[in-house]
Amino acid sequence: MTFITILLIWRYERKDRAIALSAIFVAVMLVFTSLVRTVGITLTIAAFLYLGIVQRKPRHLMTLVAAWIVAYLPVFLFNRNGGGGGLSPGYMNQTVGTPPGMLKVQQMATNLWSYFSDFFPSLILPLPHSSLAIQIGIASVILILLLVGTRRLSRQGWLLIVYLGVYALGVLSFWNPSTGNAQTRFLLPVVPFVLLLVVAGLDIVQQWLLKILPSAPRFNYWSASRYA
Repeated sequence: MTFITILLIWRYERKDRAIALSAIFVAVMLVFTSLVRTVGITLTIAAFLYLGIVQRKPRHLMTLVAAWIVAYLPVFLFNRNGGGGGLSPGYMNQTVGTPPGMLKVQQMATNLWSYFSDFFPSLILPLPHSSLAIQIGIASVILILLLVGTRRLSRQGWLLIVYLGVYALGVLSFWNPSTGNAQTRFLLPVVPFVLLLVVAGLDIVQQWLLKILPSAPRFNYWSASRYA
């Protein structure tokens, strides 16, 4: 659903005609993804930032915001009738409510370390019984390849970067001592996009190496994963 919604956002951004009708389709999909809470909320924020800041299309942005408000209104009213609000009070408490102040910053830093040194490298390249140094090394290489891979993105492709950034902030903000703050399952929604950027990074690094060693074997990483 996330992938389909991103495709619809890209298609909507390109349109100059029938913009209201297209906005309704995008808004409905954003509301549906919001049922998965962090995924939908961060994707909605990313869509607004992408249209308003990256693409600088205020008309598209205002039309989508208006359509989203209309589409989300039934969900909001349903939650209010059930004693809730726009979002689940429990979810809001776990992300922005506790702990307060500098404790929140410390908690986010702890989550970041847990993901970087354990969950993230174990998910992308699992190596059983590997040491902390190896885990950190794997995470560092993956992160470098991901950053290099952004060179292949078109202007439209930066929607992925905005989404990944906002999603990362949402995941790092999660706080629930009963279930654990950092969990592998929180990374699953963004793994396909991370892998696409890593593949792009591998292809770019290969191009650099071929300039130094023209006779080296070549692997076509990118042709099966072109998306930007």
